[in-house]
Amino acid sequence: MDEELGLQPGSLTPLQLEHLVHLALWMPFAKAVQLLADLMGVQVSEATARRHTEEAGAAYEAVQNEQASQLVHEQEKKSKKGRARSCQPHQRAVKEPETKVILSSDGAMVPLVGGVWAEAKTVVIGQVKSKETPCKQRPGQQVEAVNLSYFSRLSDSETFKALWICIGPMRYAFSTLPMRQAI
Repeated sequence: MDEELGLQPGSLTPLQLEHLVHLALWMPFAKAVQLLADLMGVQVSEATARRHTEEAGAAYEAVQNEQASQLVHEQEKKSKKGRARSCQPHQRAVKEPETKVILSSDGAMVPLVGGVWAEAKTVVIGQVKSKETPCKQRPGQQVEAVNLSYFSRLSDSETFKALWICIGPMRYAFSTLPMRQAI
């Protein structure tokens, strides 16, 4: 009967579980547990919050990895077909894009369970837009970055690069912009 109702194992309803995971993504597990208790009257342990949040993150990561794998496979197929047809480089007219993008990457050391530290890599992509009105703090600034989107992963550099190349443009709807135009 639980399966028919879509209930997860444990004492949380799907909505309570969703709220717990959302809270634990934005704040420490202990605070998320306390806020869930205050808002919904649901008592769970910090370990339960950690387990459910990590399970949700792992499930989302698996979806992203599968999407990236499919895209890499499709690109390899296209690449092989293109080489079979011609060894000449494909020439096409290049026009200036209407929208320019900014792309920035960074890494930060983050603490893991058990006192271990690891580097989490992050990339941010956004649109560059002319400012309509100058701000008091930087009156000479002519442009600003808008519609910022982030992608982070705790992985080695090669895996991060492969995932970003496959998932980033698809996820952030910038796939039509030529990345050579990034600032």
